[in-house]
Amino acid sequence: MLTLIGCQALNEGVNDNPNDITIDAIQAQSFLTGAQLGNIQVQVGHLQRISALWTRQLVGFQSSYLSLDQHNITTAESNSTWNRAYHSVLSQLRTIQEKAAESNPQLVAMTQVIEANTIGTMASLFGDIPYSEAATVGIEEPVFDGQGDVFSALQTLLDNALTTFENLESTLLKIFTIRVMYRNGSKLPGRSKRDFTCFRKTIRMPMQLHKMGSPKPEIR
Repeated sequence: MLTLIGCQALNEGVNDNPNDITIDAIQAQSFLTGAQLGNIQVQVGHLQRISALWTRQLVGFQSSYLSLDQHNITTAESNSTWNRAYHSVLSQLRTIQEKAAESNPQLVAMTQVIEANTIGTMASLFGDIPYSEAATVGIEEPVFDGQGDVFSALQTLLDNALTTFENLESTLLKIFTIRVMYRNGSKLPGRSKRDFTCFRKTIRMPMQLHKMGSPKPEIR
């Protein structure tokens, strides 16, 4: 009499991780909140305080801010902002745009405005930055695009977003303004296409000023 004992049933599925969720299993809109928060950190983070110091809107009196006020800066001061702009914001937005390209045009338009806001700020702060090849699968070292080229691309992106919203119902415009303009979750009155146009112009204004440049001082 021959008896065989096996333990295959006991080990079945032991290496399967129930928490290992793939991107394909996540809905596109689930990436939006993280991208919005990342954009907020870019807009009001450490580099904005440094910019305020250097444009004399703030004054550093002690510790690190005294040193920064004297224009003593290292690359470590900006590392977190670069990470947030490209990892926390741009890569998440590109995922949304890919997943919602056919099914949710209003969501794509929302991400285009946030993208223009984030990348426009980065170009304003640093000048030449990676953009045309940034957040592209297979490209580990994207090229640095000229500041003017980045601003021109973002203007086109905003125009595309506006075209999308002009073709949507007013209720969808309300959703856009509530979620993108960061009003602390409070309820907002209905928004019109004119309101969205004003918001778009607000983002475009600093880009236009940078492209125009500062007037040369007169030598007397």
